[in-house]
Amino acid sequence: MPPSAQLDQAMIDTLAKNWNVEGDIVAAAMISSGSRIPGGKSAQIRSINQMIYHHVNHPVAGTAQVNFFNEAAAVGVTNINQGQIPAQQVFALQSIGLDLVTGCNRDASTNTIPQFSNAIVTNVAVLEQKRLILETSSFELKMGNETIFECCGLDLLPFGGGLDAVATCALTTGAVAYSTNGAPFAGNRRMFGDAPHLLPAGCQISARITIPSTTVGTLPSSATGFWKLALFGTVFRK
Repeated sequence: MPPSAQLDQAMIDTLAKNWNVEGDIVAAAMISSGSRIPGGKSAQIRSINQMIYHHVNHPVAGTAQVNFFNEAAAVGVTNINQGQIPAQQVFALQSIGLDLVTGCNRDASTNTIPQFSNAIVTNVAVLEQKRLILETSSFELKMGNETIFECCGLDLLPFGGGLDAVATCALTTGAVAYSTNGAPFAGNRRMFGDAPHLLPAGCQISARITIPSTTVGTLPSSATGFWKLALFGTVFRK
């Protein structure tokens, strides 16, 4: 059976009539793009590249553990409710990115240590502490009770993006500093070399960072920060 015969002809005809495009063009677009015409029981399965994310504030007093995917869905916090894959979906996990953003909390309501300033040198000390946290901490990702990925050294989970710069001012009286986990380009993240992990609807995902001690996990001068964790993959849904 040719691929076009597997498509819902009624939906193709309806789209062609309503939007002034021939049915075979619609069928070709659906086949080549993996997209669909929504609606009804016979709607085509659609694959969408998507990121599941969670932003978690780093405690000012320091911590030895940071937990993810344990909050209600909210813009700027997480796009998955309590770590549960939504109904009628399968998420094919392909890569992971992780970073610690220093100088502000996750909604930018607190900006303790400006990253770009000609009068503050503390931000360089913050970046040094960030380096220690990234290089000595471990990460674990679980589906239910099963660990599906873990590593020691968070620098193995790059999350490129934004700026990556450090510069000192005259007589070292000030500095500007910013650093990403890994080179700052959008595709820089930890890719799985094997087949993607399939996370079906209803399954519970969780993740945690374990830091060697609260001393290591404390940012200097009461600097704030937040963690960005992103799971990149493909969502299959109707």
